[in-house]
Amino acid sequence: MDVLSSEVPPKKKRTGGLFPSLLSSTDLLLQIPPTNTSLPVWEQNPAVPFPAEKCVEALEMLKAEFGVRFRQLHVNAKEIRLFQNPFVADIDEAQPSYQFELAELQNCDVLKDAFKPNSLIDFYAASQNDTYLT
Repeated sequence: MDVLSSEVPPKKKRTGGLFPSLLSSTDLLLQIPPTNTSLPVWEQNPAVPFPAEKCVEALEMLKAEFGVRFRQLHVNAKEIRLFQNPFVADIDEAQPSYQFELAELQNCDVLKDAFKPNSLIDFYAASQNDTYLT
């Protein structure tokens, strides 16, 4: 029997067996007429038309908003890198308020070892809030 054909298979006599409900479900699935899969779903005249114009407008608004919000991101790139990996940050380039804490942090082998296998969020959650980079 060809699975993709639109012919309905002849009824088979059921003996009850181990999975009678499964057999009846598969027979029901085989009775569903095949759909036209040559066209994408949005071109098959759905009951509710796809709101393409609204989606395009929403995406354009999001693109503009991202452009505004992240335009000045490169200005703060050094501070962002400082918190991404404080162990490779240059102490001399850090803000003076961070330099002492950064030096202590880079010399702490326990925290350095904890930083390697964990994610950034796990590392900062495990570090002492009152000691480092608050």
